[in-house]
Amino acid sequence: PPTWAAGTAYPDEGLIFVLLATRGEKTPRHVFAHELAHVVLHWTFGETEPPRWLDEGLAQVAAGEFSLQTHTILTRAAVGGGLIPLSSLTRRFPSDPVRARIAYAESRDFVLYVRHRFGDEAVAELIRGIASGLTVEEALLGATGQSMDALEAAWAGRLTRRYGWLPVLGGSGSVWSVAALLLVAGWVRKRRVKKRKLAEMGEAEREVDERRQSAWPPDSAGPPMWRDDDGRD
Repeated sequence: PPTWAAGTAYPDEGLIFVLLATRGEKTPRHVFAHELAHVVLHWTFGETEPPRWLDEGLAQVAAGEFSLQTHTILTRAAVGGGLIPLSSLTRRFPSDPVRARIAYAESRDFVLYVRHRFGDEAVAELIRGIASGLTVEEALLGATGQSMDALEAAWAGRLTRRYGWLPVLGGSGSVWSVAALLLVAGWVRKRRVKKRKLAEMGEAEREVDERRQSAWPPDSAGPPMWRDDDGRD
């Protein structure tokens, strides 16, 4: 297996290998679920090879994988016009590491898009259709009622609408500018919450003092007995 792999699957032999010491956000449990999804999908397809984007997308979704790095990669690709057509990811992924990471991110997001828009049954029907010998186009049309081109355009448009406004704020550094603004906004909100809590605590203490005064009248010769000598609460 490649040196960077945290796990590998051999569906024909029914074998899965997982490194117990993994780096990054993936735990051995995530890696095992990912590789198990590969094995089950390949058993379902038999002699037919599943589309690479479907294979990797389903494995990531099944394992519940998500990382800020993957999100950032997809964001940059959507904003910079670097998305890879899914038709180019049917048989193989790019050998270039940067493009390969984009391919993985796209695969996961497209499978999630189909799942959220059409439901789990549509994903299952898509798998059954391709495994039975239908083309990706035919299987997607039967599972969702839409063509591959229409689905991919809607998915890519969603990404562009979500992230396309970022360059307006000032070029390549706009993402960090937005992050800084969000950080400041979060700090201001936190201070407001803290100030409100302190005010609520002060009001509660005032109510306690009023109840004490009603129960223990102050001494006419001096400050109330439940206060300090300097008269502070």
